[in-house]
Amino acid sequence: LTTVAPLTNVYAQQSWTFLTTPLQLTSWFDHVETPDLAVDSSGFLHIVYRANDSSNLETWYASNDGNSYDNITGWETIDDDIYLNYRFPAIALDSNGYVHVAWLENPSTSYLFYSSNIGGFVPSNVVQLTPCLASTSPPEPVIDTAVDKSNTVWIVFRNSTGVYVINNKGGSFNPAVHIPGTDGNETHPQIAANNYPHVVFEKKEGNDKGIYYSKNIGAGFITPIQLTDNSFDDIDPAIAVDSNEIPYIVWTYDWTITESGTYEIFYSYNLQTPYYITYDSYNQSHPAIAVTSTGVVFIVYEKDIGGGNENIFIRNSADNFATEVQLTSNPYSDFYPRIGIDGNDSVHVIWYGYDGTVWSIFYNYGKLPTSTSPIPGFPFILILGTIVGFAVLYKRKLNL
Repeated sequence: LTTVAPLTNVYAQQSWTFLTTPLQLTSWFDHVETPDLAVDSSGFLHIVYRANDSSNLETWYASNDGNSYDNITGWETIDDDIYLNYRFPAIALDSNGYVHVAWLENPSTSYLFYSSNIGGFVPSNVVQLTPCLASTSPPEPVIDTAVDKSNTVWIVFRNSTGVYVINNKGGSFNPAVHIPGTDGNETHPQIAANNYPHVVFEKKEGNDKGIYYSKNIGAGFITPIQLTDNSFDDIDPAIAVDSNEIPYIVWTYDWTITESGTYEIFYSYNLQTPYYITYDSYNQSHPAIAVTSTGVVFIVYEKDIGGGNENIFIRNSADNFATEVQLTSNPYSDFYPRIGIDGNDSVHVIWYGYDGTVWSIFYNYGKLPTSTSPIPGFPFILILGTIVGFAVLYKRKLNL
């Protein structure tokens, strides 16, 4: 029997409770992978993912509409054709509840594709947009999508000349816009939007990678702001924005040079000094981020706990990310968590994992506490402590 209970005693003090046994949402194909998640105001899930239906790798959509906090009620292919679809499709919802999906497909070379369920996911709704560099080895996201408050659909992608953003308002796409200062050495672009779009991506500079941020407040995308110093690899960025247009950015920091192969999760509030929220001997990676209406930031990620066994963990800013909560205890592997917040500020997390037979999508959720002291950003003393901590860490690395 699946029950709702806090997973740690420390976490219970905040009253957020998660399922002790996650729900398995899919189990009908031999390989379901790299899902993306959008949650509507009522708490219903909208999921897009790639699956092998025994004939081809296609992009699929599923939801639990009408069945909140429970299993999915329906699924369908977005574009059921003969061409190979790549990993990491992206999904977003507009204010009317319609679903917007972007993905990569290879009819001759890799192209960006788009569809919505306005009128249903039918072939006539599929739009082939522009050539786009495919995710190869290792597989990584190269597109993302978001919808702003005016219901403009934004899609970010990269090709051999840089990072681009294309938008759709009222059913037709405008020409793609090149983000200035990008040159094709970027990957993993991600986008979030409230009144306007915010973009984050990783960029290779020399032998290392750094995290960069850009936005478009109406006059075009600004020259990207560099968040990290490129002294080591900063990868896997994710972004969320709140109603005040404050960006919340999280990424994986690679300390393989000095820390014997460890990856940790770093976070920046409103482009301020990065703060490490994990620091141990394990590998943490593939973070995702969301923020509640009261400004509490949730960050979810996968952790390699040893022996090829990855599980999903979550932290939040209500206790300055001090408490790590384990959402899964799968003896196999759980990968690539995605997170969403509903209209009641409940937390929804999905990922794909192996159950011993097939790769499937799994789901966990957390209920809101009865009362919360919102922490929309770090207080000054924490920022000061972060700067000091960062300096200590760099000194430690230089001495190794």
